[in-house]
Amino acid sequence: MNVFNISHFLPLSEVKVGDFYTLKGVCRKHWWFMPKVIGIVADVKYNKHGEYELLLVVPFEPQNLQQWASKNVLASRGLLDETTSLLSGKLNSHLIMASAIEEDYKVPAVTSAYTCRAYGVQYLPAVGELRKISQNFRIINRSLRKIRRRELSVVRLYASSSEKSKDLFWAFNFASGQAEAKPKSEKCLVRPVVTVTVYDKKTSDL
Repeated sequence: MNVFNISHFLPLSEVKVGDFYTLKGVCRKHWWFMPKVIGIVADVKYNKHGEYELLLVVPFEPQNLQQWASKNVLASRGLLDETTSLLSGKLNSHLIMASAIEEDYKVPAVTSAYTCRAYGVQYLPAVGELRKISQNFRIINRSLRKIRRRELSVVRLYASSSEKSKDLFWAFNFASGQAEAKPKSEKCLVRPVVTVTVYDKKTSDL
């Protein structure tokens, strides 16, 4: 018997927040022999090119709190406008890491997002992406609970990759659903995310 029965997997037009994105496809119900879960669907967009863009919450996070940066510096170096910084965690993370390598300082939050059981391009989400996750907080945690993975916390703040200034970054509070400006020396939880663009049941951008 084929345990990866095609009936378990959903056509893209039926994908919803809280579904499981796996190595074999997207499914809504958890079962014992399901393929490895890459992430929980946190947002679904359908663009004008006929592509589905999915924001996935990775089912793992570092156990320890992570500092944003070891010194105060504008990691994006002015390359992002405010709107982009608030919405594009992947670009933020790339620029933060590149700046840290070039100028020789540490960025534990972004580094841990990249390396936490990495699959494809994981990154530290922008504050706008954390806000999307917050809007579907209970649904996402219910799915994480089904696969026995660590749920998102309402007790501590989560780091975003969005900077407010040279000295401050935006952290996100899932209890209030609001962003808070914090010193870059402060330690926060880190939950990596992945974005995928899916064309006709094939995935790219991983």
